[in-house]
Amino acid sequence: MQLDQHLQLHDQKTGEMLASRLYKIHYSGAVVEGRSDASSFTRKIIDNEA
Repeated sequence: MQLDQHLQLHDQKTGEMLASRLYKIHYSGAVVEGRSDASSFTRKIIDNEA
C-alpha cells in the first residue's frame, strides 16, 4: 500500500470532527501515533512500500 497524505478524523456516528485527539494508525506492519490538529488532520503519513 502506498500512502502519502493527511487523514482527517471524525466520529463515525455523529460526523463530528475530532480535533486535538490522540490517534494510532496501523498499516503495512507499522504504527503511527500522534494528536490531530485543530482541523482534525493527522500529521502527514508516508509509506513508500509498493
